[in-house]
Amino acid sequence: MASCRVSASGEFASFQGDTYYYAFYCVEEQSFPDAGSCNDERSLNNQHADSNVAVFQQRGSNRTVRMVVSLFTGFAGHSRTPRIVECSQGTVMELPFWTAASCECNNSPYYLWRPQTRDWSLMDWESWQREVARKLPPELTSENGYWPDLRTLTTTGALWRREDAHCCPTGGSVSVQLGIVGNRFVLKSLDIKVNRPEPQR
Repeated sequence: MASCRVSASGEFASFQGDTYYYAFYCVEEQSFPDAGSCNDERSLNNQHADSNVAVFQQRGSNRTVRMVVSLFTGFAGHSRTPRIVECSQGTVMELPFWTAASCECNNSPYYLWRPQTRDWSLMDWESWQREVARKLPPELTSENGYWPDLRTLTTTGALWRREDAHCCPTGGSVSVQLGIVGNRFVLKSLDIKVNRPEPQR
């Protein structure tokens, strides 16, 4: 790294008697000089000053904080403020991150709270999506990452036909019910709704 500076920070949650803070970082890498300076509003680095994030925990009334999780992507996308969500099957921390592409594609890491050790364990967010892909009709695909409702462990997504442009999926939709087993999100059920293609003239 050539340089690193905090671009935004703040408190975002209180949980189990602890306070949680986040910080976004603008990072200049020596291997990517063309990305420009974090101090230049027109530079790629400045425009992605929220790409890198760290989460800090302050335990009780302790005056110090410690870093518990972090995400470094360079300038690959954008982050939103992290969040901690309690649901019927556990407590999940999300570091919302979407890729800087033609979609708001979800590439967020998720962490499960482990009460016994009072720490956060990285979760497997990908396996259930591969299972959904195998269950879709062969002519349909899901191009974007799913964004979950962590309280209900549900999510939905559009479906694409092979000839569809990325902007305009016409295949239908899929609705998913998830569960949590160990440190994994698992597929419990899904409902696929297929749109009939319009007849060609």
